[in-house]
Amino acid sequence: MQLGRVRRVNKSNYVVDGKSLILSGRLLYTLDKPDYPVVGDYVIYTKDNVIYKICSRETELYRASVNRTSNRIVLGSNMDIVFICMSLNNDFNLTKLNGFLNIAIASKAKPVVILTKNDLVDDDSKYIDDVKSINSDVEIISVSVVDNSVKKLIDIIEDKTIILLGASGVGKSSIINKLCGREVFKTNTIRESDSQGRHTTSFREMIHLEEYNTWIIDIPGIRIFQEHSFNKGQFADIHSLANECKFSNCTHKHEPGCRVIAAIESGELSENHFNNYLKALRVEEYYKKRMRK
Repeated sequence: MQLGRVRRVNKSNYVVDGKSLILSGRLLYTLDKPDYPVVGDYVIYTKDNVIYKICSRETELYRASVNRTSNRIVLGSNMDIVFICMSLNNDFNLTKLNGFLNIAIASKAKPVVILTKNDLVDDDSKYIDDVKSINSDVEIISVSVVDNSVKKLIDIIEDKTIILLGASGVGKSSIINKLCGREVFKTNTIRESDSQGRHTTSFREMIHLEEYNTWIIDIPGIRIFQEHSFNKGQFADIHSLANECKFSNCTHKHEPGCRVIAAIESGELSENHFNNYLKALRVEEYYKKRMRK
Protein backbone atom coordinates (compact mmCIF):
# COMPACT_ATOMS: atom_id res chain seq x y z
CA MET A 1 0.00 0.00 0.00
CA GLN A 2 1.20 3.51 -0.85
CA LEU A 3 0.00 6.98 0.09
CA GLY A 4 -0.39 9.53 -2.69
CA ARG A 5 -2.24 12.72 -3.56
CA VAL A 6 -4.67 13.22 -6.43
CA ARG A 7 -3.32 15.80 -8.86
CA ARG A 8 -5.88 15.48 -11.64
CA VAL A 9 -9.25 13.81 -12.18
CA ASN A 10 -10.10 12.46 -15.62
CA LYS A 11 -13.29 10.70 -16.75
CA SER A 12 -11.96 7.19 -16.23
CA ASN A 13 -8.85 7.55 -14.09
CA TYR A 14 -7.06 9.59 -11.43
CA VAL A 15 -3.55 10.98 -11.75
CA VAL A 16 -1.76 10.42 -8.44
CA ASP A 17 1.89 11.46 -8.21
CA GLY A 18 2.37 10.88 -11.92
CA LYS A 19 0.61 7.50 -11.99
CA SER A 20 -2.72 6.67 -13.61
CA LEU A 21 -4.99 4.98 -11.06
CA ILE A 22 -8.51 3.58 -11.07
CA LEU A 23 -11.02 3.20 -8.27
CA SER A 24 -11.50 -0.26 -6.75
CA GLY A 25 -14.76 -2.03 -7.54
CA ARG A 26 -15.86 -1.83 -3.92
CA LEU A 27 -15.42 1.94 -3.75
CA LEU A 28 -16.94 2.40 -7.19
CA TYR A 29 -20.22 0.87 -6.08
CA THR A 30 -20.36 1.93 -2.42
CA LEU A 31 -19.34 5.58 -2.55
CA ASP A 32 -21.69 8.44 -3.36
CA LYS A 33 -20.47 10.70 -6.17
CA PRO A 34 -19.37 13.56 -3.84
CA ASP A 35 -17.12 11.07 -2.01
CA TYR A 36 -15.25 9.96 -5.13
CA PRO A 37 -11.63 11.16 -5.17
CA VAL A 38 -11.12 14.83 -6.03
CA VAL A 39 -8.05 16.95 -6.66
CA GLY A 40 -6.21 17.39 -3.36
CA ASP A 41 -7.37 14.12 -1.80
CA TYR A 42 -4.91 11.77 -0.14
CA VAL A 43 -5.51 8.18 -1.22
CA ILE A 44 -4.18 4.72 -0.42
CA TYR A 45 -3.37 2.62 -3.48
CA THR A 46 -1.59 -0.60 -4.36
CA LYS A 47 1.20 -1.46 -6.77
CA ASP A 48 -1.41 -2.55 -9.31
CA ASN A 49 -2.57 1.13 -9.43
CA VAL A 50 -5.93 0.64 -7.74
CA ILE A 51 -7.26 3.09 -5.14
CA TYR A 52 -8.59 1.28 -2.09
CA LYS A 53 -9.16 4.15 0.33
CA ILE A 54 -9.76 7.91 0.29
CA CYS A 55 -8.40 9.53 3.44
CA SER A 56 -10.60 11.86 5.49
CA ARG A 57 -10.64 15.43 4.17
CA GLU A 58 -9.40 18.18 6.48
CA THR A 59 -11.07 20.81 4.28
CA GLU A 60 -13.50 20.51 1.39
CA LEU A 61 -14.60 23.15 -1.11
CA TYR A 62 -17.94 22.30 -2.65
CA ARG A 63 -20.91 23.84 -4.41
CA ALA A 64 -24.46 22.75 -5.14
CA SER A 65 -25.02 20.95 -8.41
CA VAL A 66 -25.93 23.17 -11.34
CA ASN A 67 -29.19 21.28 -11.97
CA ARG A 68 -30.44 22.44 -8.54
CA THR A 69 -30.40 19.04 -6.85
CA SER A 70 -29.37 18.76 -3.22
CA ASN A 71 -26.18 16.84 -4.09
CA ARG A 72 -22.92 18.72 -3.65
CA ILE A 73 -20.11 18.87 -6.17
CA VAL A 74 -16.70 18.82 -4.51
CA LEU A 75 -14.22 21.13 -6.25
CA GLY A 76 -11.11 20.34 -4.24
CA SER A 77 -9.90 19.19 -0.84
CA ASN A 78 -7.23 19.52 1.82
CA MET A 79 -6.40 23.11 0.92
CA ASP A 80 -5.18 25.62 3.49
CA ILE A 81 -6.32 28.78 1.68
CA VAL A 82 -9.08 29.65 -0.78
CA PHE A 83 -8.17 32.52 -3.11
CA ILE A 84 -11.44 34.17 -4.17
CA CYS A 85 -10.53 36.04 -7.35
CA MET A 86 -12.61 39.03 -8.49
CA SER A 87 -11.46 41.31 -11.31
CA LEU A 88 -11.72 45.09 -11.11
CA ASN A 89 -13.80 45.61 -14.24
CA ASN A 90 -17.50 45.35 -15.08
CA ASP A 91 -17.50 41.79 -13.72
CA PHE A 92 -17.00 43.06 -10.14
CA ASN A 93 -20.12 41.94 -8.28
CA LEU A 94 -20.62 41.92 -4.52
CA THR A 95 -23.49 39.44 -4.63
CA LYS A 96 -21.34 36.98 -6.53
CA LEU A 97 -18.42 37.65 -4.19
CA ASN A 98 -20.62 37.02 -1.16
CA GLY A 99 -21.64 33.65 -2.61
CA PHE A 100 -18.00 32.69 -3.10
CA LEU A 101 -17.22 33.81 0.45
CA ASN A 102 -19.98 31.58 1.79
CA ILE A 103 -18.58 28.37 0.34
CA ALA A 104 -14.99 29.39 1.07
CA ILE A 105 -15.77 29.82 4.76
CA ALA A 106 -17.86 26.64 4.79
CA SER A 107 -14.84 24.74 3.43
CA LYS A 108 -13.00 25.39 6.76
CA ALA A 109 -10.01 26.76 4.85
CA LYS A 110 -8.88 30.39 5.15
CA PRO A 111 -10.57 32.69 2.60
CA VAL A 112 -8.51 35.45 0.98
CA VAL A 113 -10.05 37.85 -1.54
CA ILE A 114 -7.75 38.58 -4.48
CA LEU A 115 -8.76 41.68 -6.45
CA THR A 116 -7.22 41.11 -9.88
CA LYS A 117 -6.45 43.47 -12.77
CA ASN A 118 -6.04 46.51 -10.52
CA ASP A 119 -4.18 48.15 -13.41
CA LEU A 120 -7.64 48.76 -14.94
CA VAL A 121 -8.59 51.26 -12.23
CA ASP A 122 -6.92 54.41 -10.95
CA ASP A 123 -7.84 53.74 -7.32
CA ASP A 124 -8.73 50.33 -5.89
CA SER A 125 -9.60 51.65 -2.40
CA LYS A 126 -13.32 51.86 -3.21
CA TYR A 127 -13.38 48.20 -4.21
CA ILE A 128 -11.53 47.21 -1.06
CA ASP A 129 -14.08 49.14 1.03
CA ASP A 130 -16.91 47.40 -0.83
CA VAL A 131 -15.49 43.99 0.04
CA LYS A 132 -15.08 45.01 3.68
CA SER A 133 -18.74 46.05 3.73
CA ILE A 134 -19.81 42.42 3.35
CA ASN A 135 -17.01 40.90 5.44
CA SER A 136 -14.79 43.13 7.52
CA ASP A 137 -12.54 40.28 8.67
CA VAL A 138 -11.47 38.75 5.36
CA GLU A 139 -7.96 39.43 4.07
CA ILE A 140 -7.91 41.42 0.81
CA ILE A 141 -5.00 41.64 -1.62
CA SER A 142 -5.08 43.77 -4.78
CA VAL A 143 -2.82 42.61 -7.62
CA SER A 144 -2.09 42.82 -11.32
CA VAL A 145 -0.12 40.50 -13.58
CA VAL A 146 1.24 43.43 -15.61
CA ASP A 147 3.58 44.37 -12.75
CA ASN A 148 5.19 42.51 -9.85
CA SER A 149 2.30 43.01 -7.41
CA VAL A 150 1.39 39.29 -7.70
CA LYS A 151 4.54 38.66 -5.69
CA LYS A 152 2.58 39.92 -2.65
CA LEU A 153 1.03 36.46 -2.56
CA ILE A 154 4.30 34.61 -2.00
CA ASP A 155 4.46 35.27 1.73
CA ILE A 156 1.12 33.57 2.36
CA ILE A 157 1.38 30.63 -0.06
CA GLU A 158 4.69 29.11 1.04
CA ASP A 159 4.29 25.53 2.32
CA LYS A 160 0.54 25.70 1.71
CA THR A 161 -2.09 24.21 -0.58
CA ILE A 162 -4.10 26.90 -2.38
CA ILE A 163 -7.28 26.66 -4.45
CA LEU A 164 -8.38 29.47 -6.76
CA LEU A 165 -12.08 30.22 -6.97
CA GLY A 166 -13.82 32.72 -9.23
CA ALA A 167 -15.64 33.33 -12.48
CA SER A 168 -14.08 32.74 -15.89
CA GLY A 169 -11.65 35.35 -17.13
CA VAL A 170 -10.82 36.98 -13.78
CA GLY A 171 -7.16 36.03 -14.12
CA LYS A 172 -6.74 32.86 -12.06
CA SER A 173 -4.55 31.10 -14.60
CA SER A 174 -2.60 34.31 -15.24
CA ILE A 175 -1.79 34.56 -11.52
CA ILE A 176 -0.50 30.98 -11.49
CA ASN A 177 1.62 31.59 -14.59
CA LYS A 178 3.09 34.73 -13.03
CA LEU A 179 3.98 32.93 -9.82
CA CYS A 180 5.55 30.06 -11.77
CA GLY A 181 7.44 32.38 -14.10
CA ARG A 182 6.18 30.46 -17.14
CA GLU A 183 2.92 29.60 -18.92
CA VAL A 184 1.64 26.61 -17.01
CA PHE A 185 -1.98 27.20 -18.01
CA LYS A 186 -3.37 28.71 -21.20
CA THR A 187 -4.99 32.12 -20.76
CA ASN A 188 -7.66 34.05 -22.69
CA THR A 189 -8.68 37.68 -22.66
CA ILE A 190 -12.10 38.89 -21.57
CA ARG A 191 -14.76 39.96 -24.04
CA GLU A 192 -14.51 43.71 -24.45
CA SER A 193 -18.28 44.01 -25.06
CA ASP A 194 -19.38 42.93 -21.60
CA SER A 195 -16.17 42.25 -19.62
CA GLN A 196 -17.19 38.60 -19.25
CA GLY A 197 -14.50 35.98 -19.16
CA ARG A 198 -14.04 33.06 -21.51
CA HIS A 199 -13.53 29.60 -20.07
CA THR A 200 -9.83 28.70 -20.10
CA THR A 201 -9.37 25.94 -17.52
CA SER A 202 -11.61 22.98 -18.46
CA PHE A 203 -10.57 20.53 -15.73
CA ARG A 204 -9.36 20.50 -12.15
CA GLU A 205 -5.65 20.09 -11.68
CA MET A 206 -3.07 20.58 -8.95
CA ILE A 207 0.45 21.77 -9.68
CA HIS A 208 3.50 22.07 -7.46
CA LEU A 209 5.50 25.28 -7.16
CA GLU A 210 8.77 23.73 -5.97
CA GLU A 211 10.37 27.11 -5.25
CA TYR A 212 7.78 27.85 -2.54
CA ASN A 213 6.73 24.24 -1.76
CA THR A 214 3.21 25.30 -2.68
CA TRP A 215 0.44 23.19 -4.17
CA ILE A 216 -2.03 25.14 -6.29
CA ILE A 217 -5.41 23.78 -7.38
CA ASP A 218 -6.88 25.45 -10.45
CA ILE A 219 -10.53 24.79 -11.29
CA PRO A 220 -12.84 25.95 -14.11
CA GLY A 221 -14.53 29.30 -13.60
CA ILE A 222 -17.96 29.24 -11.98
CA ARG A 223 -20.82 31.14 -13.59
CA ILE A 224 -23.96 29.47 -12.24
CA PHE A 225 -23.77 29.43 -8.50
CA GLN A 226 -26.23 28.00 -5.98
CA GLU A 227 -25.09 27.36 -2.42
CA HIS A 228 -27.03 24.84 -0.37
CA SER A 229 -25.23 25.20 2.93
CA PHE A 230 -25.97 28.37 4.86
CA ASN A 231 -22.72 29.36 6.54
CA LYS A 232 -23.50 30.95 9.87
CA GLY A 233 -19.88 31.97 10.40
CA GLN A 234 -20.21 34.46 7.55
CA PHE A 235 -22.93 36.25 9.56
CA ALA A 236 -21.64 35.78 13.09
CA ASP A 237 -21.93 39.53 13.74
CA ILE A 238 -25.65 39.50 12.94
CA HIS A 239 -26.26 36.46 15.15
CA SER A 240 -24.42 38.20 17.98
CA LEU A 241 -26.60 41.31 17.62
CA ALA A 242 -29.77 39.19 17.37
CA ASN A 243 -29.03 37.71 20.79
CA GLU A 244 -29.46 41.22 22.22
CA CYS A 245 -32.92 41.79 20.71
CA LYS A 246 -35.80 42.36 23.11
CA PHE A 247 -37.79 39.44 21.69
CA SER A 248 -36.30 35.98 21.12
CA ASN A 249 -38.38 35.50 17.94
CA CYS A 250 -37.49 38.90 16.50
CA THR A 251 -37.64 39.04 12.70
CA HIS A 252 -35.47 42.21 12.60
CA LYS A 253 -38.07 43.99 10.47
CA HIS A 254 -40.22 46.18 12.71
CA GLU A 255 -40.09 44.95 16.31
CA PRO A 256 -39.35 47.46 19.10
CA GLY A 257 -36.08 46.84 20.87
CA CYS A 258 -34.52 45.16 17.84
CA ARG A 259 -30.75 45.38 18.22
CA VAL A 260 -30.16 44.57 14.53
CA ILE A 261 -32.35 47.43 13.29
CA ALA A 262 -30.64 49.79 15.70
CA ALA A 263 -27.21 48.69 14.45
CA ILE A 264 -28.21 49.34 10.83
CA GLU A 265 -29.59 52.78 11.66
CA SER A 266 -26.44 53.74 13.57
CA GLY A 267 -24.12 52.48 10.83
CA GLU A 268 -22.66 49.77 13.06
CA LEU A 269 -24.05 47.11 10.69
CA SER A 270 -24.02 47.36 6.90
CA GLU A 271 -27.52 47.20 5.40
CA ASN A 272 -26.03 45.45 2.35
CA HIS A 273 -24.51 42.79 4.61
CA PHE A 274 -27.87 42.30 6.34
CA ASN A 275 -29.65 41.95 2.98
CA ASN A 276 -27.13 39.27 1.99
CA TYR A 277 -27.95 37.52 5.26
CA LEU A 278 -31.68 37.54 4.43
CA LYS A 279 -30.96 36.22 0.94
CA ALA A 280 -28.82 33.42 2.36
CA LEU A 281 -31.68 32.46 4.69
CA ARG A 282 -34.07 32.23 1.74
CA VAL A 283 -31.64 30.06 -0.24
CA GLU A 284 -31.15 27.79 2.78
CA GLU A 285 -34.90 27.38 3.24
CA TYR A 286 -35.26 26.57 -0.46
CA TYR A 287 -32.81 23.68 -0.23
CA LYS A 288 -34.32 22.41 3.02
CA LYS A 289 -37.70 22.16 1.26
CA ARG A 290 -36.11 20.27 -1.66
CA MET A 291 -34.47 17.79 0.70
CA ARG A 292 -37.78 17.16 2.50
CA LYS A 293 -39.51 16.17 -0.76
